[in-house]
Amino acid sequence: MLMAHLEDDLNQQNHNHYYGVGGLRTIKAFFANYVNFTGKSNRREFWWTTLFETVFLVILLFSAGAIVVQHVLKVINSGHFAKGSGLSDLLGGSVVALIILLVVMIILLLPSLALTIRRFRDAGVSWMVYVALVLIGIASVLIFSNNSAVSSVVTGLVSTAMIIIELLPTKAD
Repeated sequence: MLMAHLEDDLNQQNHNHYYGVGGLRTIKAFFANYVNFTGKSNRREFWWTTLFETVFLVILLFSAGAIVVQHVLKVINSGHFAKGSGLSDLLGGSVVALIILLVVMIILLLPSLALTIRRFRDAGVSWMVYVALVLIGIASVLIFSNNSAVSSVVTGLVSTAMIIIELLPTKAD
């Protein structure tokens, strides 16, 4: 009884009913906290969710890629693909798979953003640091678009900084 009361207090304090969950419960927590930008998420919740999301997206990407490759090979082997045909002729039938992939990624974007901001907050790092890191990454790609080496280094440094912050332990208030 005391443990349940302490857990409820911790959940209220962190503005996250699912604070600290692991395993399959993180999937429910991920969608239940869809737009919860005010709470906190500890490492366990963050990394379990990241694992499930990554596995799901890899399976989805391979499936969509297989559909695209299958369609392209079918078009090429049928002889309907003439010299000068455009990309739309090649990808025509696989557009549905690509649209589904895009829609799923858009659906996952907002809860992923909220989870990362809660993880930064739990580690004692302002959400503004996350925004700054994302903007630096985007700016490096845009500014150094003709120099992929510089863009890769900057993006790598930004990604490393994010991972280090996401690995930090919970900071006591």
